[in-house]
Amino acid sequence: MRKGAASVAAVQEEQAARAARKAELGKAWWFKLPKPGDEKRVLFLEGLVDPEHHTIVPGRFYDHFLEWRGEWQHFVCPKLTCPEKKDSCPICESGMKGSQADLMSVLTIIVLTPYTSGKGEVFPFTRMLYVCRSGTWEKLLALAMKRGGLKGWVVDIKRSHSKGDNYNGDIFDFQKQVDVDSEAIKARFMRTVKDEKGNESQFTVCEPLDWEEEIVFRTGDELRAMGFGATGPKVAGGVTPPQGDGASQVNHDDIPF
Repeated sequence: MRKGAASVAAVQEEQAARAARKAELGKAWWFKLPKPGDEKRVLFLEGLVDPEHHTIVPGRFYDHFLEWRGEWQHFVCPKLTCPEKKDSCPICESGMKGSQADLMSVLTIIVLTPYTSGKGEVFPFTRMLYVCRSGTWEKLLALAMKRGGLKGWVVDIKRSHSKGDNYNGDIFDFQKQVDVDSEAIKARFMRTVKDEKGNESQFTVCEPLDWEEEIVFRTGDELRAMGFGATGPKVAGGVTPPQGDGASQVNHDDIPF
């Protein structure tokens, strides 16, 4: 039992945890390949070659991937991601396994492999974030630079084995390039949504996402309020859990390209 100050801290941690869960609602999914042998077809909406740097410049942040409250989750490192703010990171300071942050690269994609929701609804395409560590990014970048970038490329991505950090894929098979800025392509990726009154409207998902809106950033104090730090929970890590979104294999039927 927690008593006194520890009891008060438990309430504060639970309030912060609820706020954290609320912050994650409505955010774009991250692309994952749950099992070795899984393969999906994706369309990159970003990834032009920067003429000044002669390379592709994705969004980047430092990420802690660890088990927290029984779930494996990602937490942006405030210290390394925004050093100009001179903020501290309680996860880094913990020194526990999983406390070392990884540099992540992020771009917007459309997953063309159909996805079936838990309610049985079938979605032919899903806009997601392709977020990967440096090793995966360097491999993808080398292939993309030979083709003048990533934007507009349809790529079959496969996970070949279970070892290493390859749940974002390690085999990249470039299929063809399309003009994702054309009205014809945008019209292929229309989605219908309803507001609170039941009124329907349509929008195209063939537009890049705002990385800063989709990636949840927390200050050092906010992470401490959640329970991280010297007095917080033990930080575990080092093992990639099973992950998935209901679509595991490329279905070459009903693919628009």
